[in-house]
Amino acid sequence: MKKPFFSPDRALPLILVQLFSLAFGLLAPLAAGLCLTLPLREAALLLAVCTLGYGLLSLFPRLQFLAFPAVFALMCLAVRPCLTDAEAFRAAFTAALSDGPAAFAAWERPLSLLLCLFVFSCTLSAVQSQRPLVPALLLSVTEVAVLALLPAAPALPALLPLAAGLALCACPRDKYWLRALVPVCLSLLLLLPFLPYAGTRLPAIARGAERLTQTARDYLFYTEPRLPFSLTAAGWQPLGAGQLGGTAAPGDDPVLEVRAAGPALLRGAVHSVYTGRAFEDPQPGSRYLLADPRFAPLRRDLFDPDLPSGGLMQQLPAEEEFAVSLLSDAASTLFVTQRFSALRSDGLVPYHSDTGELFATRSLVQGDAYAFRGRRMTGDTPGIGRIVEAAAGTADAPDLSAFLQLPEGVEAGVRSLALEAAGDSGSGFERAWRLCAWLRETYPYTLTQNAPPQNRDFVSWFLLSERRGYCTSFAAAMVVMARTLGLPARYIEGYSVRPDAQGVARVTQREAHAWAEVYFPGFGWLPFDPTPADRQQDASASPAPGGFSFEPATPSPAPDATASPVPPDTPEQTPAASPQTGGTATPPPVGGSVPGAPPSGTGRSPGRLILPAALLLLLLALCVLRVVFTAPARGAARLSPTGAVLLWYRSCLQLLECLGIPQQPGEAPAAFLQRAEDALSGRPKLSHLGAMVNRARYGNVRLTAEDAAKAAEIHRALWSRLTIRQRLKWIKIRFIRGPIPLAD
Repeated sequence: MKKPFFSPDRALPLILVQLFSLAFGLLAPLAAGLCLTLPLREAALLLAVCTLGYGLLSLFPRLQFLAFPAVFALMCLAVRPCLTDAEAFRAAFTAALSDGPAAFAAWERPLSLLLCLFVFSCTLSAVQSQRPLVPALLLSVTEVAVLALLPAAPALPALLPLAAGLALCACPRDKYWLRALVPVCLSLLLLLPFLPYAGTRLPAIARGAERLTQTARDYLFYTEPRLPFSLTAAGWQPLGAGQLGGTAAPGDDPVLEVRAAGPALLRGAVHSVYTGRAFEDPQPGSRYLLADPRFAPLRRDLFDPDLPSGGLMQQLPAEEEFAVSLLSDAASTLFVTQRFSALRSDGLVPYHSDTGELFATRSLVQGDAYAFRGRRMTGDTPGIGRIVEAAAGTADAPDLSAFLQLPEGVEAGVRSLALEAAGDSGSGFERAWRLCAWLRETYPYTLTQNAPPQNRDFVSWFLLSERRGYCTSFAAAMVVMARTLGLPARYIEGYSVRPDAQGVARVTQREAHAWAEVYFPGFGWLPFDPTPADRQQDASASPAPGGFSFEPATPSPAPDATASPVPPDTPEQTPAASPQTGGTATPPPVGGSVPGAPPSGTGRSPGRLILPAALLLLLLALCVLRVVFTAPARGAARLSPTGAVLLWYRSCLQLLECLGIPQQPGEAPAAFLQRAEDALSGRPKLSHLGAMVNRARYGNVRLTAEDAAKAAEIHRALWSRLTIRQRLKWIKIRFIRGPIPLAD
């Protein structure tokens, strides 16, 4: 039907009251939470002007579509002062992630006007529904969630206008809507006893809001600089982060308590760039949320979760449970095995870097705890060589050029020693294993090491001149020598963990350690520890169990027994005694809580996500209720047969809209349904429904229950023609438009 030019609605006064009261109710607590200085009197005046403008447009149905364009134009005018200095506004937006709304103080007035208009537009979309209570509740729940993220809590009186707006939205829009004002006023009076508590903050709600705010910052706005782990702080790099060498002086301060099934290497820092003096991270500021599915390809390249493929994965040492508790304040680094999964923590949000380092969004403190599942394996693990060789060529290798980089200062003698130690034949694993064994057997271990010359490459000086050192020297030499042989390698820093008979290791700074990882195509990264097992050759140094002894399970752990460089006096060990084999010890139980975590009451509350989860569940429940209560079957059950037929007709119009067959302006119901029936090849018989609508609307004939049942059957047949995507579109239409009207 063609819309009249002038047609005032009897319920227009109620609609305008609902619009103003709900908009002001949403704005008042939001303005208080954002600490805006815009007087509420001015905000109320602006909302009143916008409400009256909408009322004038509502008197002319043909002009009502101009409401939202007009509000959008006003929003553009309000935000225009913020765009005069775009660079300053962009800097303020970045600062707001840490400083909050105070960063926008220079643009407070235009942003306040923008907020008023935005709230008005959201409220306008809600009250345009025939039953605005459900969308009004959704807006209120969303605002409560936003207020929970803000540092300032609004006082209780600021919520009274919102309660009034919700109560008014519950009023029916028929001719008896004036009667509903009485219970609305009574419901508002029930709020008066709570006024003495105005301005108070409930501790539980405040703590929940703080936890929700911190969670949002950790998952969405983590930009603060982090403190990475370094051997320098543990005394293993005395000359500073930019220079290896010098006499090491590790302390005995406790750092970690680790529960594990056997000895393990827990890596913390991963470095690939060798400067000739030390190893560095090429991109120290990179960070990716560990749980973000967008970076799954990067994680596959970094952590090798799918390598080796096929049945070879089953031959690796089984995953075991590790639990780590902090015994002192530390950097933000999380220590894990090279292959790990199922990281769990209470209050720690894990991120990772481009190199594979794992870290939290803050520096760790004493009492923090986390757990993960990982594989204990190195190049000494029995049978690992056969798996590495079998996996060769089963998967494409990523770009590994960064792990073959060497500076110009590396002397030719380093490559000569590498060829002497590993040979120029054999598989990549054989050469890496021989190189690791040669370093263990050739150079003595000592903490007393001279400072290298400033004009000489460190690894060249260590291998050709100094010829003694500790873990950092051996690890650096292994990486550089492997690269001269064309084997991609990287330098790792972390902790060497050796649990006692109870499976508990109390780790100190003396257990900080460095080792190498070598990449093998089809298998991925594999740790190699070239540091000698005998660490007591320096009489002034106590045992420093930072590395693993060379303990093969057979006379030769190399793939080919004839190529093994194992010396005759190397003791033979069983697989159960070899570190990092996957072991036979029983791993700690895998539970929902973190083993070794601080007792209840000393750690963070496990219910930190209760408030946001409850809000999300409430919002989801309201959305479901909105869809359920707008189902045509529920409405038809409460109507007379004539009203039910008209309701089924209006619902069929929505279904046809989803099918791409909309009704043209001015097209009669019977003509439109006949056209739609023809477009659908005669099924269902929509013309029958059109005849019933004509009899009800224009013939003033009362329809029967059989007619209503027939209309419902036609509706079901039409609904069955929809695809899943079209059905979802129909649900969206019902959710937005609300209950199905019986007439225009």
